[in-house]
Amino acid sequence: MFFIKFYTGLTQELLKVTTDCLHLAGFKLQCKILQQLVVVANDHLQSPINGADGQPHKFGSNKEYVVELFKTTIISLFPNLNQVLVETLAIKLFNSADNWKEFKGTVRDLMVSMRSFSSTQNEFYEHERKVSVLSLI
Repeated sequence: MFFIKFYTGLTQELLKVTTDCLHLAGFKLQCKILQQLVVVANDHLQSPINGADGQPHKFGSNKEYVVELFKTTIISLFPNLNQVLVETLAIKLFNSADNWKEFKGTVRDLMVSMRSFSSTQNEFYEHERKVSVLSLI
């Protein structure tokens, strides 16, 4: 019941924080939470998720609703982004929800495409670089 009632608000706020370059230090944790939200919507919720108006959505499935929620939230934050690209990446999030590395890479691809992250783009790869360096030692 918690997710059905609060899923939309949680997702919108998490996307706002994740796409804000001031919160880049929490990127990994934000991705993990986002991944859990995708898994919950995809596999665990039988009832329709409530929309922002508090009423159940009218889409055919929760997955369709969440893809549209991702798309509209991101486009509202970054109107310069291509809607098809954003929708493709949202669908890819669902398809990669069971693979942490691929999921995080998809979120990273979305951030890079926003161009507001272009100056901090290398920080997204910092964790992988550290792991690679440690494995050489």
